[in-house]
Amino acid sequence: MFGVEEVLLLSVIILVVFGPDKLPEVARVLGRAAKELRKVTSTAQRTWNEISREMELQEAQERARQLEEKRQAEDGSQAPEDLNAGSASFQADSAPAVENAGGGQGGAPDAGCLPEIVNSKTEE
Repeated sequence: MFGVEEVLLLSVIILVVFGPDKLPEVARVLGRAAKELRKVTSTAQRTWNEISREMELQEAQERARQLEEKRQAEDGSQAPEDLNAGSASFQADSAPAVENAGGGQGGAPDAGCLPEIVNSKTEE
């Protein structure tokens, strides 16, 4: 940034302009100004980083949505309503196995919690 010669030249100019009596006060003011400048730039940098992350997240979500639409168009995949219907038949098929595995105690979850789990996954 500045070399030794530039710093010495600035020091001499400041000493001549303000005098030795005002030099400590000028140094304090300059120090406070530098601190405030660092604080402002730090805040601006944090804000900029947050905005960039939000924009990147929005772009990623948009790309994911476009890829999902493209995949559905190419594969003719099931609509979310069809997935819910499929999860209901899965629940009916798996409920006896779950009840027999843990007897509803200790080991396996009750069959009643399966609809919540499956429906929450399909709603996302």
